[in-house]
Amino acid sequence: MRYRRLVLPGFVIALSLAGCSTGTGGTGGNPPPSPPAGGSATAPPPSPTPATRPDLTTKGLGPYVVGARLDALRTAGLAVNVRETPACPGIAAAQGTAAYGKPDLAFYQGALQYLSVTDPQVRTADGAHVSMPEAQVRAAYAGATDINNIQGGRGLMVQEGANALLFHIGTGVVSRIEAGLAEPLEFRFTEGEGC
Repeated sequence: MRYRRLVLPGFVIALSLAGCSTGTGGTGGNPPPSPPAGGSATAPPPSPTPATRPDLTTKGLGPYVVGARLDALRTAGLAVNVRETPACPGIAAAQGTAAYGKPDLAFYQGALQYLSVTDPQVRTADGAHVSMPEAQVRAAYAGATDINNIQGGRGLMVQEGANALLFHIGTGVVSRIEAGLAEPLEFRFTEGEGC
């Protein structure tokens, strides 16, 4: 347990990469994969419209699920603006496509850890979305846990196994929703630390 307490803060600090500068672009200097012999690269799946967009869950949104590989999302054209920095080894940040509300994506060792959305058209199965009043979110998620951060921010966390939804609350409404691994989401929110 002592090992976990020492490693987790460093891991979570590194996951908050949004402000880090562009590095190698995530390829490690390697060229992009070649298309299959005798044909072109596989086309990305058709983009959903807001009416057909999948629900945001504790596991993610559409192709952006916990554990999804950065290289596969990039190859499919689903992860853009990839940012890495030598100060945060193994950590990458990227942005998802407009078809999914341009989620901010956080990766560790090439695997998606969590995502963040601010597009009000992205919704959970219970209809929660950015700009929804806090009271309605509380009604939809009666078991949500109140959490606060050191800067005075408030959130509601809905945990499901190892994953969670984290609703950031600002002026009585949802200002951001994060989905993914519960432990780094909660630590990042409550401690306000990042790479």
